[in-house]
Amino acid sequence: MPHHRSIVAEHAVHHLGRGRAAAVLALVLALFAALAAGAPAATAAATGSIAGRVTDEAGNPLPYVDAAAHNVTTGAITSAFTGADGTYTIVGLAAGSYKLEFGTHFAGGNHTPEWWNDKPSAATAATITVGAGQQVTGKNAVLVPGATISGAVTGPGGAAVDAQVYLSVSFGEAPGDTDTFSADGAGHFTLTGLRPGKYWVSAYASGYASTYWKGTYDDTKAVPIVVAKAADAVSGVNFQLAHQLTWRHPTITGTGQVGAPLTANTRGWTAGTSFTYQWNDGGVPIKGATASTFIPRAAQQAGWAISVTVTGSKQDYAPVTVESDMPYTLVTSANAQLGYQGHVQGIGWQPWVTGGKVAGTTGRALRVEALRFRLNKPAYSGGITATAHVQGIGWMAPVTTGGLVGTTGRSLRVEAFTIKLTGEMAKHYDIYYRTHAQNLGWLGWAKNGARSGTAGYSYRLEAVDVRLVAKGDPAPTGTGSRAFYQR
Repeated sequence: MPHHRSIVAEHAVHHLGRGRAAAVLALVLALFAALAAGAPAATAAATGSIAGRVTDEAGNPLPYVDAAAHNVTTGAITSAFTGADGTYTIVGLAAGSYKLEFGTHFAGGNHTPEWWNDKPSAATAATITVGAGQQVTGKNAVLVPGATISGAVTGPGGAAVDAQVYLSVSFGEAPGDTDTFSADGAGHFTLTGLRPGKYWVSAYASGYASTYWKGTYDDTKAVPIVVAKAADAVSGVNFQLAHQLTWRHPTITGTGQVGAPLTANTRGWTAGTSFTYQWNDGGVPIKGATASTFIPRAAQQAGWAISVTVTGSKQDYAPVTVESDMPYTLVTSANAQLGYQGHVQGIGWQPWVTGGKVAGTTGRALRVEALRFRLNKPAYSGGITATAHVQGIGWMAPVTTGGLVGTTGRSLRVEAFTIKLTGEMAKHYDIYYRTHAQNLGWLGWAKNGARSGTAGYSYRLEAVDVRLVAKGDPAPTGTGSRAFYQR
């Protein structure tokens, strides 16, 4: 049965341009009618249902409201549209507890989506119990007018841009769940049905840089729009987009020895781009190292992991700041020999990091979907063997240095992993690693092929920290804590 979710099952809804919305609505209604016509009568009889009526404050029926029943236990979502008289019936429900969402994506007008019974979010919504074969009725909703946010999107010369406009909403102090809607052919947009709260709005069009309101490209510096009352009409939320530079991670050439120059290379950028440089040791800027070349001279700089951050700029283009893909190690030290990166939900592949640094994210509830490990100019011969425990798959076959553990493009979470050294490296170093797991945080350290993370809990792995320790040197702090949980 067709279904639409508003603001990832939370509290706001986007509106497509009228032409696109009409086309999508026609397709959805056709599919809905076909499925309804072909559904066996026995299905509805053998399972439960939830029914009710949706109106506006004046009692007028609201057609095309998407009533969606969310199974609290399984997460399954079953939905139905309201008819011309505002009534709906959600059929085919297994016995269990449900939370009921009313989405206004196809309803038109300015009505605030809500959860039963008159709640703003799934967390606050009342629970509806459906027994085996039970027909639950009277789950009605009265949708009230909402606030609006409107503005226009233009390009560098002021011409209208047919852009996608993104809305992020959160009860906290940073952008949270995100939804998308379209500006019209003249670049204008209006978002309706909003509850009071903070909203982060950004605009994007093909060939342009994604831009937050007030002209920033950095989500950590984005300014929220505050909707104080349900009747507020916030206008003038305008965007002037800049073109997007074509860019690549800079590369570093040189021997990597004290006293020998290292050079930053910026091939593959948009023609006419100008650059500024900042050389770094382990991600920390080196004072005064702002030319395209850097010569490490002091003996104490041996062992530094050198990278370069490049900022490219061009008139009418958004500036891009990016770091070299692989830090350089001048004289091999333990952790500088190890490189790893994570493929993260909503982000993709992150830059490579060296041992002792975090790959993935913490505090953002994002799953790691894949990991890769490698050795950077190792002191001894040998390599890495790693594997991962993945949602719906279990433990995957081991891979060697540079191979991918996990999956990409399938939205599957990594839940646990193992890693060990091979060859001469294993004779001289121990490899320690730990997992930041959903609901648990940082676990204890695992070592040399032992398991790290969880299995059987359906907890996502959110970040990893991996370190090389020379044989005989102290282990990382906290190695006595539990590293792996299995149910």
